[in-house]
Amino acid sequence: MSVVVESPRATPPPLSLEVVTSEAGLAALAPDWQRVQDACPWKHVLLDHRWVSAWWRCFGDGKELHCLLLRRGASVVGIAPFILSRGLELFPARDSMFQLADDYAHLTVPRSLRILPIRRVTFPLNISSHNARAHLLLQEEPQECFELVAKYWFERSGQWDLIALDGLPDVSSQRHQLIEAGRHQGGHVPRAGMTRTIFHAPLPATFDDYLAARTGHFRKRLKAELRGCRRAGEITIERYGGESIDRGLEILFAIEQRTWKVRRQRRRKVYLALDEITRRFFTEVAHAFAATGGAEILVMSVDGRPAGALFTLARQETILSLVIYLDDAYRGRVTTAPLWRAFLEGAVAHGYRGIDFHGNTVSVQKWALDSATYRRLYLFNRWPYSRLLGSAKGTAAHLSRALRRMRGEG
Repeated sequence: MSVVVESPRATPPPLSLEVVTSEAGLAALAPDWQRVQDACPWKHVLLDHRWVSAWWRCFGDGKELHCLLLRRGASVVGIAPFILSRGLELFPARDSMFQLADDYAHLTVPRSLRILPIRRVTFPLNISSHNARAHLLLQEEPQECFELVAKYWFERSGQWDLIALDGLPDVSSQRHQLIEAGRHQGGHVPRAGMTRTIFHAPLPATFDDYLAARTGHFRKRLKAELRGCRRAGEITIERYGGESIDRGLEILFAIEQRTWKVRRQRRRKVYLALDEITRRFFTEVAHAFAATGGAEILVMSVDGRPAGALFTLARQETILSLVIYLDDAYRGRVTTAPLWRAFLEGAVAHGYRGIDFHGNTVSVQKWALDSATYRRLYLFNRWPYSRLLGSAKGTAAHLSRALRRMRGEG
């Protein structure tokens, strides 16, 4: 008779935290970053190391980098990229687009109202980069990960006034775990938390399968739009990627200059004209992704003249539509339907499994098949000024809810 004796399971090494604060240190993280992101259940293209590194190089001036590494023994099992920025703000303000003080350059908020100095901890996000969501990159999500992150920041409470983390997915446990960790450190979490709907679409094996999953009304309207575009002239679609990406960028930027987005005369909530820094950022990102076939610019021409362009980025099995432009001279004569169709057809042919759509436009809602809710998390520390900001935010949120109930908005 043989007896099987099971050896005791080895106790995993404890988690430890390390911080990277320099551009060189961030660059050196590329292999670990890719490995951790590959294992992360949330496949957000714009959390790629190439994107975040380019963001820091282009938009990091005057800010502090706090990229937190969670290690189990010698192995990196989690990455939490944060920045600390300073600026004068209008606070509290209900503005879904605002992420840090630099964003006022794109918003219609008078300088006279921006009077409160605020030190803000955020993910590397801003209006210029067209990114509105992020999260912690984690291979595993024990509460200990979030406790270490919260402990790091609350031990430095004298250096910041509020933490505002945009784009945490509602279906993830990260927001709840960060709230628990923040409260455990003595932090204050108001009920306020702006939500944003972001659209996506799973991709089948063929474009015909995608169309078959849509309604008859969608297919009928698409055919009508494409016929209308052809009446304006000969429609052609060209793709620029790899070594031709610079030519695609040149056309993209030229079309953007012929759109309403560059004109300040038109009153709107947010101005999205590309400035020199943003063009440099898009160029760096396009080069980095194009080196592995992950960046492409689709250009729609009418009778040989570029009329529209769509900039896409891809990572593994997910492709993202980042920005799309239509020359104002063709508005009313053609739509972006040929661009969206070519984008979907190319994504399916390439074998991508899903599309993430940037923005919340009629066209995006039309082509998407599903959506998810992302929410902003606020954390305030125990210092009097931070507590005052937290109370102001909570009071403003309470009044906003009361006004909505009075108007019958739920």
